[in-house]
Amino acid sequence: MRTGTLLQLVIAGGLVVAACGEPAKLLRGNVEAINAPSLQVAGQVVVTKTTTQIRTQGGAQLKLAVLRIGDAVAVQGRDRSDGTIEADEIEVEGDEAEFSGAIAAIAAPNLTVAGRTVVTDAQTEIERDDAKITLADLHVGDVVEVEGTLQGDGSVLAREIQVQTGEQEEGEHGEVEFTGAIAAIAGPNLTVAGRTVVTDANTEVKKDDTLVTLADLHVGDVVQVSGTLQADNSVLAKEIELEH
Repeated sequence: MRTGTLLQLVIAGGLVVAACGEPAKLLRGNVEAINAPSLQVAGQVVVTKTTTQIRTQGGAQLKLAVLRIGDAVAVQGRDRSDGTIEADEIEVEGDEAEFSGAIAAIAAPNLTVAGRTVVTDAQTEIERDDAKITLADLHVGDVVEVEGTLQGDGSVLAREIQVQTGEQEEGEHGEVEFTGAIAAIAGPNLTVAGRTVVTDANTEVKKDDTLVTLADLHVGDVVQVSGTLQADNSVLAKEIELEH
């Protein structure tokens, strides 16, 4: 049994090649083309497999579908006999951003979320309840989680946008529960996550488990609404809870 292994590395043209075939950081450069399950990085074809780990420098897991041309990446893997590289790990380099907030404005293809401009493109994945949707399905007031890359102008180029609905339907009674930001107030009604929320004398409005009034709510507040779905798709609120 050998107690040590001599590993010879040859560095050339941005490649670090492990002469004995063991994993090494083989390639660092920009993504030049994507043809799943392969991509081209710094002139080299990189082949991914089901076990290839794609992640940000912060450790967040990504899918191949969210990589885009121009991304700076570091590839760790093995040289194959056909001259391609079999990737064990691909790390996306650069300034990654991840944050949550309510959509304050939509000016396609951009959004304003938590005071930041979020830029979308054809490769941005948008999901609600694990189902893919389009930018047109988003509404002012929706609470979303954004993952992307910080740009030089302070905007974020979005890889993924996840709508945080928390919505539930219970039986035949039309009971619904959802979370969103208040987009408009026209007492006794509110607009929350694109829905009209109707309040009446029986609606409980709470903040920190303390009863407050409708007058204590403001546009931009994030609230959780529990109520009954009406025939016109509005929601008659039983309870509105102000979240932090």
